[in-house]
Amino acid sequence: MREFQELRKRFRYDPLGVSRALGASEDDFEDIARAHYAHSKKGAADPRNKAEVERSLKEREQQERLDALQKRLDERDAAEKQSKAQAEAQREAAKYVESVAKAAAGPKAPLAAHFLAKNPERTKAKLGQIAYEMASEMDVVPTPAQVLKAYERIRREELLELGVDADTIVKAKAATPKPGTKPTEKPAATESKPLSKADLLAELEAGKFD
Repeated sequence: MREFQELRKRFRYDPLGVSRALGASEDDFEDIARAHYAHSKKGAADPRNKAEVERSLKEREQQERLDALQKRLDERDAAEKQSKAQAEAQREAAKYVESVAKAAAGPKAPLAAHFLAKNPERTKAKLGQIAYEMASEMDVVPTPAQVLKAYERIRREELLELGVDADTIVKAKAATPKPGTKPTEKPAATESKPLSKADLLAELEAGKFD
């Protein structure tokens, strides 16, 4: 309210400055001047001045409303396009991470295979993060093999900090039987029957213990 009172005092000797302070620009000055003139003593002498000004201002208001509506429509369309683009990018990223996870089935990524089986969502998120960082540095999308190689190195370093030997995990995984398979059983040892004196003599004669 105080600011308005200050502008009111200034208007009579600084109409241009007050108009600018209220948001008017060079595009508005002509209509403002014509509106003031139409309501002056000299301008009011011709009713056409007032009618022309009112028509011009009304057209200006309608055009501004149309421009605002068009701006909202354009912003909505841009937001929808951006949302669709983001969704598509997310789908492509998910497909890419799945391809990296499938490549972990080979022997060159034992830690990735182990942790994918143990906690797939968390491991895939880690693989995606590594791929993103590599793509930012390389300026190209890394191959699944490159991502897995980086994952193995980073995971080994993390395990080492925790005092865990990564090779122990790899060996334990290799020794674990696959689901649906039975561990091989060693044949039970057969108990040896005590030899009779006659059998012992026969084997000695045959030279079995020579």
